[in-house]
Amino acid sequence: MKESLLKIFGRQRCLVNKEQIETYGRNIYGIQKHISAVVFPKSELEVKKLIQFATTTKTPLYPLSTGKNFGLGSNLPIQDRQIVVDFHRMNKILEFDSKNGFIRIQPGVTQFQVYQFLKNREAKFRLNVTGGPKDSSLIGNALERGVAHYGPRTNDAIGLELVLGTGKVLKQEETYLSTPNRECSIDTELVLISRDFSFNLLLGL
Repeated sequence: MKESLLKIFGRQRCLVNKEQIETYGRNIYGIQKHISAVVFPKSELEVKKLIQFATTTKTPLYPLSTGKNFGLGSNLPIQDRQIVVDFHRMNKILEFDSKNGFIRIQPGVTQFQVYQFLKNREAKFRLNVTGGPKDSSLIGNALERGVAHYGPRTNDAIGLELVLGTGKVLKQEETYLSTPNRECSIDTELVLISRDFSFNLLLGL
């Protein structure tokens, strides 16, 4: 496993030593899990390679955006021997529609990033913020059923981009988070499920 992950991510973005991954294996309640590795994707291609590896080796993945959505979960996996997929380095704001008030973001983008982005451009829009940490991610909070000042974060999410368990990239352009798709749908618990019942990783919205 170690060699395959290092080949995809390199030594700087793949943690496999016990000392390096220790903080990912515990939370504020003192609960601990044994983690196989922590990886930090920076591109869609790397995510696809990781999913192919996980599917072939039947290794479970545990994705997180920033791990700062306290109260709605943390960076602790739900079971032992998982690979933690930390998306905080995929933190680009890819597009901004100043007319209609839409932004296209990667999973590691935080609510403070978007606040600063809009402030610097003197935009006429404001972000639907939560009372959580400024470094919590928008996507992570939406998938954890987070509620912001003006209502559920899912109401603000449109146009999902997913890498399916098959390695295929699915783009739901102009489709809201709660809208079913023939290949991938989101249930009432906001768990991303594909028709082959494999897990999917959200790249952006």
